[in-house]
Amino acid sequence: MASLPPLSHHAILALLPPFAQRGLQPDLAASDRAARRLLFQPQLLDAPKCSATLQLQQQDSGRWQLVRTLRHADGLVATLEAEGDDPGALLQRLDSVPPAQQLQPGDGYVCAFSHALAAPGGSSVDATVRMTQATLQCEALQLGLKVPAVQGIAAEVMLRAPQGDLPWLPDDLLAVLGWHWSRLRRRQDGWHATLLLRGAGTVRSADAEAKLLATAQHLARTLAEPPAAFHQRWLRRRWAVTGRRAVPALVCLALIGGAAAVPQLGLADNSMVWMLIFNLPPVLMVAFFAMREMPTIEIPPLPRRPRAAVWRSPEPAPAPAPAQASL
Repeated sequence: MASLPPLSHHAILALLPPFAQRGLQPDLAASDRAARRLLFQPQLLDAPKCSATLQLQQQDSGRWQLVRTLRHADGLVATLEAEGDDPGALLQRLDSVPPAQQLQPGDGYVCAFSHALAAPGGSSVDATVRMTQATLQCEALQLGLKVPAVQGIAAEVMLRAPQGDLPWLPDDLLAVLGWHWSRLRRRQDGWHATLLLRGAGTVRSADAEAKLLATAQHLARTLAEPPAAFHQRWLRRRWAVTGRRAVPALVCLALIGGAAAVPQLGLADNSMVWMLIFNLPPVLMVAFFAMREMPTIEIPPLPRRPRAAVWRSPEPAPAPAPAQASL
C-alpha cells in the first residue's frame, strides 16, 4: 500500500479536539508530519512522580496508533499502546489504565510495566490489558522481562548491573523463589534466565505482574543484607534447586541401568514390553524438545555460603597525588 500523504495543518486541527479537552497541547517541533506522527507536550504527574508523553501516528493501513510513555525520575520507562480507527476512542482507552498501574515504586525498588491494549469490540471503552515487557530497578541491579504473547512460551529475563559494581550473583538467586524460575546463566551482557507464566491474556499478564513484584521484594531484601544471609534464609530452597539440576543426570543413570537390566527380565519375543522399549527413544526426544531450556547433564555444585562480605564491589581508592619536588 502506498504511503499516506503528510499531515496537513487542517488535518492536525481536526485531530486535536479530544486531546485539547484534556489539556494536551501538540508539540509541532517534535512531530513528524511526513511520517504522520504527532507528539504532544509532556505532562508532569504527581502519583506516581513521572512525566507522561503521548504520540499519535497513522499507519499505512489507515489505522491510528496511540502510545503513552511514562518516564520515572530513576530513568525507567513504561509504555501503553493501542490501535484503532478513532483517535478520540484510543485516548479514552488509554485513560482507563491509570499511570499508577504501570509505575509501581516500593521499598528499595521501582517496577515499570509496559502494556498493549486490545479492544473487545463494539463501542465499549474497556480494553484487554496485556503486558509486553517490564523493567525492575533495585539497588545496583536492573531486571528486564519480556513477555511473549503466545501461551506456554516462557518469559525472557535479563539481569544487568549498569554501574558495574556487582560482579557476581549466585546462579540460584531467582530459582529459590520456585520451580517457575530457571537458574541464572552468566553471559557477556549480564545474567539470563526464564520465567514460566500460567494462563493466557489477562491471566498471564496478572501472573507476570505478581511474580515480578514478588521478585522485586526478594531482590530488595537480598541486596540489603550480606550474601551470607541469603544462604542462611534460603538454604532448603537452594538444596531443592540443586536437586532439580541433578534430575537430567539421574534420568541418564536410570536409563543406562534399565537398559542393562532388560536382558535379565526374560521377556518373550512378542511381549508388549519390547514395543514400549523400542518406542521409548522417540518419546524421550519429544520430551527433550518440549522442555523450556536445554537440560544439562552435570553434577551440580552443592550450595555453599558465599565468601564475599558484601554484594557490591568496594569503590577503588583514589590514586595518591604525585609528590612535588622541592626546589
